[in-house]
Amino acid sequence: MLHCAVTIPLVQWQTSNEQILCCAPTFVIGDEIKMKSIIAMCLLIMFSLASCSSRDELPFAPSEVNHRIGFVDKRYELTALVFRLAGSVDFNDAETPFQRDLNNTFSNFRNHPAVNFARDLGFAQDAVFRFAVHIEMTSDGFALVENTNFLLRQDGGAIRWTQNNANVFLTLLYDFYIDTNFAEFFNENIDFFTETSERFYMEVYRNINKEWFAPHGLNPENMRTVISPSASRMGYAAWVEGETMYESMVYAKLPYLEDFNGLHRLIVHEYAHALGNPIADVWYAENDEFRRWATTSVDPARNPGHARSDIMAGEYVTRAFEILYFVENHNANLAIELLNEIQFTFPYMEEVFAMVTHTEIINLRENVMELVLEVPFEIDDAIHTLDTDDIFVRWRIVKLHGELQIEQFALTLFASVDLTSQAGEVIVIDMNGEPYMWIDIGSGEGIGGRDASFRKYSVFPLLLTLEFFF
Repeated sequence: MLHCAVTIPLVQWQTSNEQILCCAPTFVIGDEIKMKSIIAMCLLIMFSLASCSSRDELPFAPSEVNHRIGFVDKRYELTALVFRLAGSVDFNDAETPFQRDLNNTFSNFRNHPAVNFARDLGFAQDAVFRFAVHIEMTSDGFALVENTNFLLRQDGGAIRWTQNNANVFLTLLYDFYIDTNFAEFFNENIDFFTETSERFYMEVYRNINKEWFAPHGLNPENMRTVISPSASRMGYAAWVEGETMYESMVYAKLPYLEDFNGLHRLIVHEYAHALGNPIADVWYAENDEFRRWATTSVDPARNPGHARSDIMAGEYVTRAFEILYFVENHNANLAIELLNEIQFTFPYMEEVFAMVTHTEIINLRENVMELVLEVPFEIDDAIHTLDTDDIFVRWRIVKLHGELQIEQFALTLFASVDLTSQAGEVIVIDMNGEPYMWIDIGSGEGIGGRDASFRKYSVFPLLLTLEFFF
């Protein structure tokens, strides 16, 4: 990949190929070279050699190796560390030994010029990730990749990366890299990074079907996932633009977890942003109805992470691709997938999914029970009530004339239930004047007891008036 002119030159050095392979370079340095340059040279070589080391060539995912140890990206860990020291709330995790080690090892650099600059920027984790994937480690130092369009894109009215502040921060970041001896710290943790990468691959990543994205416009060979031991929450997507989206390098950043098994959907979601955001940008600019859907769906109280209409637009289309992936790869129930989004803060999910897939709207409002249950049924005439000190509810039992696939509901909500129990009772219930369908995926004991609120249920809005059921 070509680079722009912003580079930080290092002192020239000489070494043989044999010396590179055995990690023992010989330097030819004049007396006039300052000691800091010597250190700079050594650390960059250590950084580069770590990238090409045989330990980096993990047998399960060789295409994932790019400035990284397995799925752990050196560029992001370095950049994230600066913002951690700057006090960013997105990087204040101290839940793991590694995160506490970061705080202890680098605590004396909280007023480094790079940290002070990052503190003034005040960027959140998405901007930090964007910057990291646009860095190249070269023999001349750090450089920005040639195409920085995505990095420098101005979203909304907030201060974002500009050519000026990106260039300044790149220089300061390199100084921080040298002054803190970050390369040595990173190399000391290679065993941990390798173990993390292997565990992530075995628990979840090997089950991701990246080939599914190819017909939709992404190149599976250019799709990367970054696991960050520095962070224990949130996922983000970023990409380095190419001539077309197929030529772009697409990155999904994920948090570090003791158990990665629940991240399958998050990985798909972040990859899907590369498909969804460009489409949403066009629709938001040109389609008045789509822009209205995105605007009226903004709900800062329930969904503070997507509190702008343009961000909601991207989420709508991204989630439509995410749903399509799980329907086509894991036989997910389309109605349940759509209803989960409608229950959250995406009331027009059905319409957007139809736009993305070029299909007819499935009419959830009229056929929600048929589409969710996928078995013949009838609603019992008897109306039951439960009156306690805390709540009054009424409900009707739904008699099923077929076997309900409980696994669908459990897996959809990542519920931890005993699927060998007598689960499966379905109830039409009136809660606070609104009709819902409750599907018991727990013990199968229904809501006949005072512990009703603690039963494990999948709950879906019925989108019909209460009078229809009572």
